[in-house]
Amino acid sequence: MIIKQFLNPKSVRMLFLGFSSGLPILLVFSTLSVWLFKAGVNRSMVTMFSWAGLAYSFKFIWSPLVDNVKLPFNKFGHRKSWLLLSQFLIIVSLIFISNTDPSKMLLMTAIGAVMVAFTSATQDIVIDAYRIESGSQKIQGILSSMYISGYRIAMLVAGAGSLYLASYFGSENYNAEVWKKVYMIMASLMAIGVLTTIFSPEPSIIRKNSLTKIEDQIRFLLSFIISLIVFIFTYTKLNNFFYSTSPIETIFFTFFKLSISFFCFAIMIYALIKIKIIPKKSAVSAYARPILDFINRYGKAAIIILFLISLYRIADT
Repeated sequence: MIIKQFLNPKSVRMLFLGFSSGLPILLVFSTLSVWLFKAGVNRSMVTMFSWAGLAYSFKFIWSPLVDNVKLPFNKFGHRKSWLLLSQFLIIVSLIFISNTDPSKMLLMTAIGAVMVAFTSATQDIVIDAYRIESGSQKIQGILSSMYISGYRIAMLVAGAGSLYLASYFGSENYNAEVWKKVYMIMASLMAIGVLTTIFSPEPSIIRKNSLTKIEDQIRFLLSFIISLIVFIFTYTKLNNFFYSTSPIETIFFTFFKLSISFFCFAIMIYALIKIKIIPKKSAVSAYARPILDFINRYGKAAIIILFLISLYRIADT
């Protein structure tokens, strides 16, 4: 009976989507680090590239956007439209970064890394929602385990697999063409996720969308972009004031800068609501209601759960 559940089309589908989700992550972490090292980039700069991974940590900021804004692809449905868009953009981003040479155009490589991380994090948002809406609560454990299995397989392919390919193509002496081939192959493997999405049904769950008018969706999107620009601008400016070579001070100042930047992000959202660029009801529904729902469900235990989620991966990150 249990084996049948694992071989269920929904479970197999999550295996392939898990592969699509796990493939890009090491291409902006360990595999990219090896490429940068081979290109002669100094270690401190290689370490800086890990900041691209912040997209995975802060994807909750634009998850309401993905959840509420409908794309003009009615044929596929809400979840599938976003999933196909994010997968297409991952492929484009991988092709972009494959055509850069960090020994000559490090900035372009950095932009490519951010693009891959951002689009990959967006794909994770949609797949999580798709998995939850695709089956009852009873089979969520099986769907999640199949997703994680596919994710781990993809990490092996993008990690050890990429380095094997680089060795096979001849990475003893640095050659940008070697890494171009590796990243192009990884981009082609994203076809697994794309085909899975195309041949998968849209979840039949009835969703309540607070942004029913196209004008409200456009304003919500523009407001998010404006607030994000304020966040980046604030963090960049604070970076010029708070700089330290001490690891402890660096951690403290980074936390401080992120806190101030998030505060400015929230203030901008509040200001846009006040001047009625964003409908107040839509903003509350998108950002506040999920948090209130979480607190109402778990009560005092909500704080403990949040601490667990925040800290259990700290050794890895």
